[in-house]
Amino acid sequence: MSVGFKLRPVHRSTIALLFFALTACAKAQTTPPGKLGQVDLTTRLPEGIKKGSEDPTKEHERSAEICGEHAPGVKVVVRWETFSQKDNAYISSYEVELAKPQEGVAVKLGEPQAVRNANKSENDPYVSATTVVLTCNGEPSKSARIEIRADGTTK
Repeated sequence: MSVGFKLRPVHRSTIALLFFALTACAKAQTTPPGKLGQVDLTTRLPEGIKKGSEDPTKEHERSAEICGEHAPGVKVVVRWETFSQKDNAYISSYEVELAKPQEGVAVKLGEPQAVRNANKSENDPYVSATTVVLTCNGEPSKSARIEIRADGTTK
């Protein structure tokens, strides 16, 4: 006993619509411009260090183009606040803004990284540093890493 199915002809417009729907879902979503996140580092300061209201503070900023291996990337702006105590400098917080998005590029701020002393010698003043991690299209292998330092420099 054989069972036969009779298929109706499929129209070209139906195939085109289905193809369009599948390719639209396959593209990475575009992250809109705006703040990607803010990180408070005051809980990660060295033991015994607390930011006081009298401590001098400074704000720093760096722009970078990321996520652009084979095409124009996106422009991010990293802003961080630092404070000083005696000769030592510490990062109290940072935030990242997506200033210029790119179609099909999704950007996400990664988890806060360890805070460490950027100076190698114990005789030099303490200058805290941390790495800002941004992931492109959900692929850790395409992460951008920007080191920020309490002296206002980046690496």
